[in-house]
Amino acid sequence: MPIADFDGDTFVAFADISGFKALMREGRGLEAIDTFYNTGYRVLSAHRNVNGFFVSDSGIMFARESSSGRALTALLEAVKELNRGGSSPSAHVDHFNRVGPLQLRNQNGI
Repeated sequence: MPIADFDGDTFVAFADISGFKALMREGRGLEAIDTFYNTGYRVLSAHRNVNGFFVSDSGIMFARESSSGRALTALLEAVKELNRGGSSPSAHVDHFNRVGPLQLRNQNGI
């Protein structure tokens, strides 16, 4: 799902997989990542006014609306659903700026 640029005050939630290093040592890391990504995709699909992205064992979700009570409620519902999948999210209110993808070039300009 593409994420349109956003710049404003809103509610932001950060999440990660609880005990990921231990899961990796036990050989269950890939299963945990699979569950985390699938749960995150399902949660974001169900909450159209919440956007987010997941990288490695971490994720960021944010309310697409301004910092209204409705936006907070939507994000908290999404966080609650993600938490059922084994992550440990926390929420924060702040200015959030999500811009298009960064393109890094190597020393050869590629």
